[in-house]
Amino acid sequence: MQALVIAVMLLTPLARPGLPTSALYPRRSEAIIAGFSPRRLQRRVATLAKRPLAERLAYWSRVFLETPYGTAPVADNAEPEMGGPLAGQDLNLYQVDCETYVEQVMALSLARRWQDVVPILRRIRYDGGRSDPQQRYFTVVKGWLAGAERAGLLTDITRRIGGNSTRVIEKSLKPEPIWRPYYLKRLGLLGPRAPKGSATITYIPLSKAMFMVKRIPPGTIVHVVSKPHPRSPYLVTHVGFAARNSYGPVFRHASQSPHRRKVEDRHFAAYLYYIGHTPAGPEQRAGMGIHLSAVRLPKP
Repeated sequence: MQALVIAVMLLTPLARPGLPTSALYPRRSEAIIAGFSPRRLQRRVATLAKRPLAERLAYWSRVFLETPYGTAPVADNAEPEMGGPLAGQDLNLYQVDCETYVEQVMALSLARRWQDVVPILRRIRYDGGRSDPQQRYFTVVKGWLAGAERAGLLTDITRRIGGNSTRVIEKSLKPEPIWRPYYLKRLGLLGPRAPKGSATITYIPLSKAMFMVKRIPPGTIVHVVSKPHPRSPYLVTHVGFAARNSYGPVFRHASQSPHRRKVEDRHFAAYLYYIGHTPAGPEQRAGMGIHLSAVRLPKP
């Protein structure tokens, strides 16, 4: 009984705000972060908050390596009437997809204390920072990326790295009958908050970016810009971090590839070549270039 009481005392702090401990580690994971006790996790956030942001991003992105690939938060597929926070939708340290991996690393890196993690995560994930499926960003360019830039959490450095090689692409976001039903449903859930007009994004063509990987600062968020498709509103189809390990520049991401399905490091230049020659996703699109965003500390 005494052991049970001690365990409850250790786990209780992580249940606030909106963060049941059972949702953090629902199943086994080989990742370093999955071996953290709740108290150790709290201490690491507070200790690393004193370190440079680049060091924090390198640390938190690294401890997720080997985390299994999993689906996005519950609220993404929820009906609007389901309302408020659902267990596990905020922070999941067992499984991530490419977007939730980046979101969680950002929140852990930007937080000054543990209590800041979930509020920052919600600012990144939801329009207005309130956990609600109707406010979850739908597209990257006009939603997730634009929201993070407005909040002062990201800044576009694509031209700074790409120089004269930088290109611009634009796509209309007007719903079309030929869009995949999933996209039409997601757009419908957002109602008046649905993105309108057109999405415009800068990118460095893959043929040029392959020779620029050493110039991309570690901790930079790398968005894969793929060729437009008539059945999809998306221009960005994947996201991860520029990082470095003992082999040099790597792309650190949550891979959905059938024989990978985990957070991993890939040789950066080789990965850029791969995505330009290997169609993927439901529309079987190949990558066209990369857009680069630097993470910024929020204002106190």
